[in-house]
Amino acid sequence: MKLIPALLLITAASTSAHGQAFTNLDFEAATVTQPPNGISFIDWSAAAPGWSHSAGADTSAVYYGGTHVGVTQWFLLTDAATVPAGPLAGAYSLSFASGYDSSNASGSQWVNAYVSQTGLLPSDARALTLLASGPLGITINGTAGALVSLGGSAYGVDVTAYAGQSAEIRFINTSTQLFNPVTIDNVAFSASPVPEPPVWLLLGMTLAGWQAVARRAKGCSSR
Repeated sequence: MKLIPALLLITAASTSAHGQAFTNLDFEAATVTQPPNGISFIDWSAAAPGWSHSAGADTSAVYYGGTHVGVTQWFLLTDAATVPAGPLAGAYSLSFASGYDSSNASGSQWVNAYVSQTGLLPSDARALTLLASGPLGITINGTAGALVSLGGSAYGVDVTAYAGQSAEIRFINTSTQLFNPVTIDNVAFSASPVPEPPVWLLLGMTLAGWQAVARRAKGCSSR
């Protein structure tokens, strides 16, 4: 398991009993059977219990063993046995890619795929930390958070303003291209603050991603 430097992690189980705790933040609660060959489709309650996701065509199940070659969103439970790249940590990670929603009544439109949870943050939470790869954006109660690189695939987001509160945390694939997945793992809360990021990193990791999403949304609305 890759360690995140200078951060004391707090597990989701340490949250107060006065609110719903975050669960399965490392995706290790998956219940799967190895596919005999090819691709399997697993219910969300078994593949990623506790997680919600963006709606659209082909999102009712999580892929296992491989994904489709269409143009819709997809969600994939990643493991070393079925996916060559393997997980970021532990036995499982979750990957997801943006795509078109052909089920929309007004015709196909682009959807930036996301997964999310709503729960009670620990009262002393200062940072949310995770392992990630790909074009990732994070919102907390709809407000974009600034991802700070902690080295390698480790990242942190300042959550001080939400400590002790219930909040929705959403992990978004900000890509405007097909087959450009995000992979996340080992989401946790920390009592240590996120190191201050340099200005160029904030600009590169937040503004560029969210401007791309805005351009795509504007393009869809003008059709």
